[in-house]
Amino acid sequence: MKQQVAWISIGQAAKIFVFIYAVLFVGLSVIFSLIGFALSGPSAMMEVLPIFFVYSVLSYILTILACVVYNAAAQRVGGITISLTPIAGGEAEAQ
Repeated sequence: MKQQVAWISIGQAAKIFVFIYAVLFVGLSVIFSLIGFALSGPSAMMEVLPIFFVYSVLSYILTILACVVYNAAAQRVGGITISLTPIAGGEAEAQ
């Protein structure tokens, strides 16, 4: 069954993408901080905190902008088409 994404909840999408970006950023920050610590000492780890904050705020703002643009475009030219199939044990079978 094909369906279209006609609208994206801006606030919810921004929250979920900030979470995803934060998880990715923390993982990469640990790796790069350890490398920086090995090369230049403990000051490298403290440089990550402001970058994390700025990255989180920017990702939230950019996701809001992307959702606004998507919602406007979807009204004019149609949303992304997706194909859905039922899965065993899913909600459709439970009802």
